[in-house]
Amino acid sequence: MTKEITGKELKYCFEKAAEVLIAHREELNMLNVFPVPDGDTGSNMSMAMIEAVNRLEKLDTDDLTAVAGAIKTGTLMGARGNSGVILSQIFHGFINSVKNKKSLRVKDFIEALDEGRKSAYRAVMKPVEGTILTEIRLLAANTKKNFKGDEDFELFFRDAVSISMDIVQKTQNMLPKLKAAGVVDAGAKGLAYIMKGFYEGISGKMEEIPIHIKETKRKKEPEKGIAILKEPLKFKYCTEIMVKDDIKNITEEEIRTKIGEFGDSIVIVKAEGIIKVHVHTNHPGAVIEEGVKWGELLKTKIDNMAVQHERVILTENEERKKYGIIVVSAGKGFRRIFEDLGADRVINGGQTMNPSIADLKEALDKIRADTVFIFPNNENIIMSAEQLSKIENSKKIIVVPTCNVQEGIAALVAFDKKLELNDLLENMKNMYKSIKTIAVTYAIRDSKIAGTSVKKGDVVSFIGRKFFGKGKDINDVAYNTVSAVYSNNFEILSIYYGKDVAPDKAKQLKKRVQEKYPAMEVEIYDGGQPHYYYLIALE
Repeated sequence: MTKEITGKELKYCFEKAAEVLIAHREELNMLNVFPVPDGDTGSNMSMAMIEAVNRLEKLDTDDLTAVAGAIKTGTLMGARGNSGVILSQIFHGFINSVKNKKSLRVKDFIEALDEGRKSAYRAVMKPVEGTILTEIRLLAANTKKNFKGDEDFELFFRDAVSISMDIVQKTQNMLPKLKAAGVVDAGAKGLAYIMKGFYEGISGKMEEIPIHIKETKRKKEPEKGIAILKEPLKFKYCTEIMVKDDIKNITEEEIRTKIGEFGDSIVIVKAEGIIKVHVHTNHPGAVIEEGVKWGELLKTKIDNMAVQHERVILTENEERKKYGIIVVSAGKGFRRIFEDLGADRVINGGQTMNPSIADLKEALDKIRADTVFIFPNNENIIMSAEQLSKIENSKKIIVVPTCNVQEGIAALVAFDKKLELNDLLENMKNMYKSIKTIAVTYAIRDSKIAGTSVKKGDVVSFIGRKFFGKGKDINDVAYNTVSAVYSNNFEILSIYYGKDVAPDKAKQLKKRVQEKYPAMEVEIYDGGQPHYYYLIALE
């Protein structure tokens, strides 16, 4: 019987949880709503766990506070994609609940699970049930409900695993798209496997599964508790205050709510006894007055953005720029395209290989600019980019929420550094929102998509994120999809062919489309992307 968990046990159980999760990584990757080769939930969650294990292995102490810190920082810095980031926030809340204890009892663990729930839900703007969020919410609630004062961790974790797996099965009926695809939620199942690892760690029931730690060697980065709200720039004064956190019990959410009354483009930093606020407002005095209520005013900064001139700083003989650009994309061809469009750093990533927050941070540190724009080019990377904003205050970070590389290219075509920030953001948004995007890939399993039966190996196409059709020939499917989207409003069609498509095949598609729509300019580019035969944009 194990009645308490010390730092040593927590370290071992976490490492065991990582082993179990990694053993099921590919299974989780396959639990994709669409049966196409872009599932990455298992990989994303695994990378968060592995980064934490890296940090645990470097500790020279088993002190619970040190172990907790390594888990908290490691999962955050290793987080990739939505599932990885949400997992990191679960551990963020969990660890904040236990970090000052010398050991944990079952009641402490249950309370920490609930703090993990709160942290995860705060991190997501629009929580969706039937996901990992449901898993942590119901796990926290049911373990609390079932607790009768029995201080046996082996019994507790066995019950927690049973609860977790039961919740996983229920996710299929909570989200129509999961039910239609015949799968359960991958993130929820990943968290259930983590609980299974904790059970195996405390009970010693299973053999160890090796972790290949060498996959992710990252530099340690300082962690700061930052909360952020990004909105279009509408106000005149860029106002920053730094206040000594004398109140202590005021929360980031309370600060955000109050400052939200004065303006937008809000950044809140609450760490190490300091509160730092950045806001665009028409009433900087009101912001300062509010800050004085929290504690001693340490620093203020007010810039009139209407008359602000570009600031130039020479450091180590290198000119500091007004704007910097980070882009995420896969394929050598796309790298060249984005570099030609002015990207300072192109991170290799996309579906199945989401960059971690540490990857984004590394790219950010190499750019000498006051403001850095990040173009994620993937819905699953947007959250990681936004989380970077929450741990970084050396530069202003603006995440342009592009969902694919076609949108990223359109946005950068409209990038004009001479424009004021709000005009620049609006210009880019108007451009990338105006295009139609098509993706042509293949099915990795027999399934139904939007009521259509597809077989493994079928060529399938999507318009945006919406399934369109299937076929056997990549050019036939691409041509039919373009024909369905085309209207007289479109003037340019760009075809980016992947690494598995011969240039002559792409030229045949271009010729076929050009013959049908002679008024439209049709261009082909070697994107070199994996998984997708064609990525197409109409503008």
